Parts: sequence; structure tokens; C-alpha cells
Amino acid sequence: KDYEKYNLYLEKSANNGYHPAMNELALNLLKKIEEKGKIRLPSENCDLNLPSYEDQQKAENLLKLAAKEGDIESMINLGRLMESYNCYSEAMKWYKKAIEVDKATIGYGRAENYLGIIYFNGNGTSVDYTEAVRLFKISCQHDLASAFNNLGICYENGHGVKKDLHEAELLYKKGSEKGNYEALKNLAYITARNSLYE
Repeated sequence: KDYEKYNLYLEKSANNGYHPAMNELALNLLKKIEEKGKIRLPSENCDLNLPSYEDQQKAENLLKLAAKEGDIESMINLGRLMESYNCYSEAMKWYKKAIEVDKATIGYGRAENYLGIIYFNGNGTSVDYTEAVRLFKISCQHDLASAFNNLGICYENGHGVKKDLHEAELLYKKGSEKGNYEALKNLAYITARNSLYE
């Protein structure tokens, strides 16, 4: 019952143009749809104007409205949604906008990290390890745990930087200390591997 009341207030706030409420309501709608396994993906050519489930369309519209009005979290979440649709050029557009808006604020580093992953994997663009490293470093300056792991992978494998297992180990350690499980696994692996060669 409290959850229904919460959603009612959230919807009222979203209807009044409060960006955090729009973002939260959109994420709640998408989570509900995902739990039912009914997310409607666009076609291979990334046609976002396809008929969609009502709640999904509402969520997308809320994120787009808040993002177009400059809400960084909505831009990032819209980018993540576009990635889930395999619409990487659209995701990149929203991450880049979030980065531009973020430069004028305190900075989060999340958009840089997500964009770095796209460049690292070459999703919808050419693989660009140098750009990925640059973006991961910015995210690390904001203490983003997953960015330490991602940058560690670059150093471990020599992608975009000179291979440096010691630096990779330090980055994995920082990421794991900040709670990133992948960094913890990578730290255990690289520590074991490095001890074999000492």
C-alpha cells in the first residue's frame, strides 16, 4: 500500500516536471516491464518509433523529456536504455550530452565510463582503446568503482596504454575497495598470476 502511495506521489511530481521524479518513475516502469519479460526491442535498424507497450513508451518519454531539459541522470539512463536496444549511436549521443552538461557541475563520471565501454567494445563504432582509456581515467577521478576495473583491464592487456600488470593490480584493488565485484575477481586473478612470476 505504501508503494502505491509512493508511486502516486512520484507520478504527481513527474507530471509537475520534477526531473528526479520523472527519472525514478521511468526506471520503476522499466523494471516492472523487465520483470514481466515484456520489453519491446526496436528493429535491427534501431527504429525507435515502433509500437511499444504503453508503460515502456511512457518510461522512454519521461526519460527523453527530462534529458532534453538537461537532467544528467535521465540522459545517462536513456543512454543505458538505448544500449539495451542495441542502438549504440543513440546511446553515445545521450552519454556525450550528459558529459557536456556534467562538465558544468560537480561531475559524476558515469557517462564517461559507459561511453568508454562502448569505445572499448566497438559497439556501433570502431574499437578505440585510447579513447576508452581517456574516458575511464576521467571516471576514476570521480571514484567510480567500475571505472577502476575497466581501466585495470586496459593496463592488464595493453589496450590503449603500455601493458603494466602492477598498475592493473593497483586499479583492481581500488575498484574492489569501492565494492566492485568484477574488480575483486580480477584482483584475485592477477595477484595469483603475478605471484607465479615473482
